[in-house]
Amino acid sequence: MLGCLSEKEQVFAKVNVESLSMDKMSIPIGLECYNFSSFIKLEKDEYFISGGINHDLTEITSKTFTYHALSHSIKVISPMKQPRYTHSSIYVADKKAIYILGGRYYGDDSEGILSNC
Repeated sequence: MLGCLSEKEQVFAKVNVESLSMDKMSIPIGLECYNFSSFIKLEKDEYFISGGINHDLTEITSKTFTYHALSHSIKVISPMKQPRYTHSSIYVADKKAIYILGGRYYGDDSEGILSNC
């Protein structure tokens, strides 16, 4: 789980769905924290984080990262072509491909909905 309650209060936590417990962790060095990001599992202990919006809803990002759970480290990778938040992501292992779909961009109501990938 990843989120920003305020500029100074950012949350990075490991959630155990079996025991319904949550352990807060330090924010990995190099990770920029946004709300409504997509966070998906890749291979083994590697995860992909993309997009999001800042805590005061003024900046939408196209930034992407991989998170390595064993070393609790971040790698910055190429950004998305379109900044977005509330989007969906899927990893297709046999193609080693990540697909990012939909989400929102700047604009009111239907103006902000993205229909491109």
